[in-house]
Amino acid sequence: MQRSGRIVLGIAALVVGLIAGAGPAGAQQKIQFRIASVVDASSSVYVGTDYFKKRVEELTGGKVEVVVYKGTLGKGERQLYEALQLGTLEGAVISTGPLSGFVPEADLFNLPFLFKDTAHAFKVVDGETGAWFNEKMTAKGFRTLGWWVIGTRNTSNRTRPINKPDDYKGLKIRTMESPPFMALYKAMGAIPVPMSITEVYTALSQGTIDGIDGSLPAQLEFKHIEVLKYAAVTDHVILLYPFSVAERWWKGLPADIQQAILKAEAEARPFQREADAKYAKGIEEEWKKRGKVVTHPDIKAFQQVAASIYPQFYDKVGGKERIDLIRKIGEEMK
Repeated sequence: MQRSGRIVLGIAALVVGLIAGAGPAGAQQKIQFRIASVVDASSSVYVGTDYFKKRVEELTGGKVEVVVYKGTLGKGERQLYEALQLGTLEGAVISTGPLSGFVPEADLFNLPFLFKDTAHAFKVVDGETGAWFNEKMTAKGFRTLGWWVIGTRNTSNRTRPINKPDDYKGLKIRTMESPPFMALYKAMGAIPVPMSITEVYTALSQGTIDGIDGSLPAQLEFKHIEVLKYAAVTDHVILLYPFSVAERWWKGLPADIQQAILKAEAEARPFQREADAKYAKGIEEEWKKRGKVVTHPDIKAFQQVAASIYPQFYDKVGGKERIDLIRKIGEEMK
């Protein structure tokens, strides 16, 4: 009986050992795809990533597990780009603001009034210019799967209504870490303050800054509206969010997994863009309901100021020819 018992216990121990050994092996076979952004959990970005997660896991038969961090990593956009470049994060859907610190040509998409509307922007980034830029991205350790969007950029502040460029004089305006943004506000007499979006609420509350360059939906999501009073709708930049992955990680994926991910993103992209367009409707009325003052300045004066800063960026963003090509595409669109 003792010998029999020892045999049974030995077999049991062996089975447990095999199961324990199989666990990590099985886990290693599943590819983890972590995606992060800094926007609030209610953003249309996550409508897209949730759809993307579902499709990737379906298309790969569960071989890929997608984990979405909805503004919960506690990092700014620059830190997320650094994580992608280092390979400590697989994917991120974040703005082009700080991207020029890694890929200088990214400032092309930060030039004010470059696009006449979102349809124009989508035609450009989904076409030859998008492919050209992706080559620049991969050379620096990133890969763009596709271009998403979070509305347009405007200016909100605590101090006074904005109706003309001179109204910005002396205001400390938070901008993204992007030279074109800072150049635009300097040209209008404002004091640009590059700052992570995660620091803005406190800075506005304490009076460190007077206002912020960003989308009206974002000011709701981040609760900045609580400490803002005025919004000027200028739509000076289409807020494009490239869905980027770590190039090192991407190159290590099997070809069938790469194709499944590309297919999922291609399906999620129009889904996200449509969700963002729907979400943006009614935002201005929501601002007014909360007692805020919303102005619609004549943008011609703002466009003239913007045009004056373009030459200093020609060499950095692909030349004047690239900008002229983009503008021509817009002119040809109805």
